[in-house]
Amino acid sequence: MRIAALAAALVLGAAAPASASALYETTPACELVTEAEAGAVLGQAMVKQGGMADPGLSDCTWNGPTARLELSLTEAALYAPSGSTASDEFDRMIKATTANHHPPELISGVGERAALFRSDDGAAWFLIVVAGGDYVSITLTGADRAAIIAIGQRAAARRPR
Repeated sequence: MRIAALAAALVLGAAAPASASALYETTPACELVTEAEAGAVLGQAMVKQGGMADPGLSDCTWNGPTARLELSLTEAALYAPSGSTASDEFDRMIKATTANHHPPELISGVGERAALFRSDDGAAWFLIVVAGGDYVSITLTGADRAAIIAIGQRAAARRPR
C-alpha cells in the first residue's frame, strides 16, 4: 500500500518527503474506521496494526482471524501543487483498469465517487473513493462485496465535506 501512495505522489508531481516515513500506532488513515466498526462489519475481532504517514499521505492496516483491511489516504492538499485533484486520480485509475480489461463497478452512496474492483483470483476487493476532496483506497481480503462497501461508507463519512 505504501508503494501505491508514493506512486500516486509521483504521478501527481509531488516532491518526496524530506524525512523517511515511520510506522505509527495511528495515522490519519487509521482514523477513517475504528476497530469496533471494522469488527462489526466483518463479523470478527479486528486489530489495528497502525501504518505509515507523511504529510498528506497515510495508510493503516487492520488484521482479524480471516480478514485483512488496508486503507490509504491521499489528502486534497497533496494534489494542490500539481493542479490535479482526487477526482483526476480516480479517473486515471478507472481508465487504467478498464484498459487492462478490469472495468470497475461504479458505486453510488459512497463519498462523491466510488468504484469497486475485484482481484483476478477473487481473493481481494478494492474500492477507490473520492470524499471531501481526498482520495481513499481500500483493500479487503477475507470478506464480501457488501463489507467493503460498508467500510467505504464509514471512511467517506469521516472526510470533511
